[in-house]
Amino acid sequence: MTEKSAKLKSVLLVDDDQATNYFHRLIIKDAISETNVTIAIDGEHALEYILQSGINLGRKKSLEIPNLIVLDLNMPRMDGFAFLSVVNGLPDEIKSKISVVVLTSEKNEQTLSTITSYNTVKGVLQKPLCKEQLLAITNDFSVNEVAA
Repeated sequence: MTEKSAKLKSVLLVDDDQATNYFHRLIIKDAISETNVTIAIDGEHALEYILQSGINLGRKKSLEIPNLIVLDLNMPRMDGFAFLSVVNGLPDEIKSKISVVVLTSEKNEQTLSTITSYNTVKGVLQKPLCKEQLLAITNDFSVNEVAA
């Protein structure tokens, strides 16, 4: 485990496919064994989790603001783009603790450019996630640590 990867205390995996979530959770735990992985089945559930975590900022809490979100784009109810728009408008005390890695099969340059225009997006990976991709991208950026 690398020094930056070791800082990943909490990962929020956002994808509507159960089999993909199972597989990606195993990959994340294998790459970063000390991290807590929470799964949200769409952007709405992920946002609820983040907001509930943010309410508990500075208090003893059971929920941590995830310092890495692995986000799928194509989901029902609230897709990845809508989620990124809402996260972009969150208070800085919450937003500053979050880094997003978008996981997609999208290859359209305009779409990829739109994804990377969001400040919280630190990288875009092609599906399916693999350990090497995850470690490479988490080593390329400074993961925002959640205050203890």
